[in-house]
Amino acid sequence: MSNRCTFLLLPFLLINGLLQATATTDDKAIGLSGSITENEGAIQVKINGKWGYLCDVSGSYPETRKGDLVCKDLGYRIAGKPLILDARSILRNQTLGYWTTNISCNPDDVNLLNCSNTGWTYGSECSKDVGFYNIRCFGDVFLSTEIGKGIVFIYNESLHQYQTMCRGGFTDATARIICRQVGYQTGQTAASHGFLVPNKNITMADQHYRCHGNETSLSQCRRYGGGCAYGTTFAEVQCRVRLAFIDKVVPSLASDRSHGIVKVFDEKTAIKRLCYDGFDENVAKVVCREWGIDDEGRVLPYTAYKYTSLDEKSAILSKSFNCKGSEERLKDCNSHNISSCANQDGISAVACSKATNKSDEGKVRIDPESNRVDVYYHGMWGSICANDWNDNAAKVVCGNASYAKAYMMNSDPFDQRPMWIFGLNCTGDEINLKSCNNTIDDPNYTCNSYQVAGAYCDNDFTVLNYTLVNGGKNYGYVQLTMNGRTGYVINTKKEPNLATAACNGLGFDGGYIYDMPEVASSYYWDVSIKVIWGNVHQLQLESTTVHFAEGKQKYISVYCNGNLKLDGGSSYSDGYILKNKFGKNYAFCADGFTKREGDAVCRELGFPQAVHVPSKLALISSYAPIGFGYFRCPVGANTTRECTSSAWSRQAGVACRSGRASVNCEVPTDTVTKIQGSVLITTICVILPVVLRLTGGYPDL
Repeated sequence: MSNRCTFLLLPFLLINGLLQATATTDDKAIGLSGSITENEGAIQVKINGKWGYLCDVSGSYPETRKGDLVCKDLGYRIAGKPLILDARSILRNQTLGYWTTNISCNPDDVNLLNCSNTGWTYGSECSKDVGFYNIRCFGDVFLSTEIGKGIVFIYNESLHQYQTMCRGGFTDATARIICRQVGYQTGQTAASHGFLVPNKNITMADQHYRCHGNETSLSQCRRYGGGCAYGTTFAEVQCRVRLAFIDKVVPSLASDRSHGIVKVFDEKTAIKRLCYDGFDENVAKVVCREWGIDDEGRVLPYTAYKYTSLDEKSAILSKSFNCKGSEERLKDCNSHNISSCANQDGISAVACSKATNKSDEGKVRIDPESNRVDVYYHGMWGSICANDWNDNAAKVVCGNASYAKAYMMNSDPFDQRPMWIFGLNCTGDEINLKSCNNTIDDPNYTCNSYQVAGAYCDNDFTVLNYTLVNGGKNYGYVQLTMNGRTGYVINTKKEPNLATAACNGLGFDGGYIYDMPEVASSYYWDVSIKVIWGNVHQLQLESTTVHFAEGKQKYISVYCNGNLKLDGGSSYSDGYILKNKFGKNYAFCADGFTKREGDAVCRELGFPQAVHVPSKLALISSYAPIGFGYFRCPVGANTTRECTSSAWSRQAGVACRSGRASVNCEVPTDTVTKIQGSVLITTICVILPVVLRLTGGYPDL
């Protein structure tokens, strides 16, 4: 095809399969593998009875003489580039190595494996500069795209080139035969968008085809002449149901494709998950073999991916497979249709690796980039539900006394990894997470957090003892006490987020520099920002040296944002109750949340008391995860600091029944009066002069 004629090539889901097309010469063979279609994939060769990927150091294969020889060996015409050049698109069987050689072909060579070469060496790697070759072979008929819809190209034997077909006389019956020939169940004509223009490299066939619809290939249809004039539109087809997809296993979304949920194309090529009923080790082995991993497929607990993916709500395939375990593909197994699936909540999932020693189970690691906590069970690393995660659990993960302090945090799910621990309750004194009261693989638990557990282990044993003075409870000078000396702080680095760091260390939700007058002090220290993770900052000493002050001067003074707020309401006095902890807002569970607790919340926010618990006003849905449960306040509490709470935990099978706590706080009359007065003053001072100016009503001065 000419580079003047560009057709839209949309990416399509490519799925790993074993050898899909092969040609044999004596003890040698060649084939393609790793794609959903037989005409595309990575080149494999069999030398001395052993299969491996071709690693030819001499150069590229797509659109070259050597690539054409590969395709001709397999019954096609020429070789082109794969539709998607991403390395993940055509999958590599990790159990196979590479046959490395240097091949040189002459114009009269008709078989790649008979071309001259420097000998074959089998190994586990191929030069990065070479890579293993992916090609797409073109037969007598192909479409301009691989999505089942496109312009039709047919091969002209006498001209040794592909031609398009014109729209005139092109029927649905002919379209069906073309679709069958390129691997679809059926099809029809499609609206044409291309026009024939003068081009010596792109021509239209000078004959038409008339098919009845029951033929197996275009060559069986009747031909008649006619030709096509310039300006005639191209013939296009819309094909349906790719036959190669049916009962094909969808690849895992994991980065190494070695584990994940088992999903299969149904008879209409829709993706559906397998029913867990009857899902066994033999099926798992075949799935892993079809993924091109190895023969060590294992069935994972059906709760493994229940809360890490939306797939638990996807449709279930109405077919069950009975495999011996030795089949190359799932479609090679015996199967039967099923009318229903008893275990609707079960997620069929596999791990394509051997299970390790039981002594490794329960081990914990922290991802250095995301701070995600991973726990090892069932022979692989998984995550922990964030619902019951708290500082005590983080302390256990960090190793108790190994670090100065441990902070709980939540992390976004990553890499389709399974979830092992759902319920967790630690005191902080346990030697490991296995010693905590935890629940693993329990189908009765519900994890309703969209995040997983994370932890930050702080190894700075220098604890800064500071507070805010000469202001209010949330603003003032930062005053530090160390080694019996008390003074203020400066920041010679002039860091923009210093106020946020100072406020975070006091439990507030960030803050900003608040200008206050010069003040006298005997001592002061130079401080700087310490990044804990992400945008969470705290103060640290830039130097342990204390400085002696002379006279009055400017020191760091800040205004801190409260760590308690109402969200989702129609005004500032009502909404869901959110509390900030280390840069993230968490909601309160409403179970047992009464007016007494509502009063403490409202008073801390500056209101006299709570009016309604929960709020009777319409609220916008909150997506903040529930992080605080069993919140209880004494009578007359003025702040939430006087109350008790714990990380939200549940007894077996019991979730937070009442949802997120909300409140409607009373707005004092004097506040309303002040607001009304402010509006009146605004009207007099701003709006009235504008009216007078427009009406010419200013009095003469």
